[in-house]
Amino acid sequence: YWDLVFAIENKKVVDQSLEVALRLLENTRRKLDRGLAARIDVTQAEAGVASQQEGILTAEAAVLSATDRLKRLVDPALLRDAVLITPVDAPGVQAAELDEQRAIVQAMDEALQRRPEIRQLRSQLKSQDAVLVRAENDLLPRLDLVGSTFLNGTDSSWREANKDVRGSDFYTWSVLLSFEYALERSEARGTLARAELEKKRFLLQVRNLENQVLVEVREAVRSIKTDEKRIEATRRARILAQEQLDGEISRNEHGLSTTFRVLDVQKELVQARTNELKALIDYNMARHKLHQVTGGLLEKNGIVLKENLQPRISPAGR
Repeated sequence: YWDLVFAIENKKVVDQSLEVALRLLENTRRKLDRGLAARIDVTQAEAGVASQQEGILTAEAAVLSATDRLKRLVDPALLRDAVLITPVDAPGVQAAELDEQRAIVQAMDEALQRRPEIRQLRSQLKSQDAVLVRAENDLLPRLDLVGSTFLNGTDSSWREANKDVRGSDFYTWSVLLSFEYALERSEARGTLARAELEKKRFLLQVRNLENQVLVEVREAVRSIKTDEKRIEATRRARILAQEQLDGEISRNEHGLSTTFRVLDVQKELVQARTNELKALIDYNMARHKLHQVTGGLLEKNGIVLKENLQPRISPAGR
């Protein structure tokens, strides 16, 4: 999305540069008619216009390419239609300067709560704790008391034997005391060792993932801080380049500067505007990157995923 915004805004910069080049060409031709300029000055001005026209063609191609990339991500079916995409959100800068340390702490807390891979690992670790508790319980000494009693019928016929059973005259009872203890090389101790190793593996994975997230958060916050400074520096450079171009145009009108010099300064202004725009786009992309690494990108863009607890029935299965 921001690549498309950059391409569109950059084309506006080139369009403005073409307007300046055309005005310079017109003024140079008038000066030639009055004998105040040489033919080479007109040639240089025409070359400047041609260069800006070539830049417009390149900028237009960049807009179309960025549009196609965005269509492919949003809906590949849009690639088959001549659909124009007009960005709604313009690149902007937050008024308050970002507090780097505070932003890192806050972003890290959000990431630990929202990142699905961290939540999944913690859920697996919790399940492994239950497995470990069960394995530890299996190592405890076990003493079972088992009792049983039986009613017997001793007669040779079914009727008489059944009568003996109901009369409870003949019965047998038994009591069993069972004691179990896990030896050093028993299966229970092996199960406990595997459970402990598995928990250590999950703990290591969680720690490594948290460290990875911390690096991503720091990089995102650092990029925002860097781009804030770039925006200020490139804005200042653009203002100075604009003042320099205005001065050179005024000097050229009074015969104190050459057409070549005006065109050279104009290129510097175009580059300064492009640098400022690039810094602004990078800043907005860095802020979105921060939302991404904290797991809040969907929420930031108003996208809410709800669990569907009802089974889906396809039309063919109805």
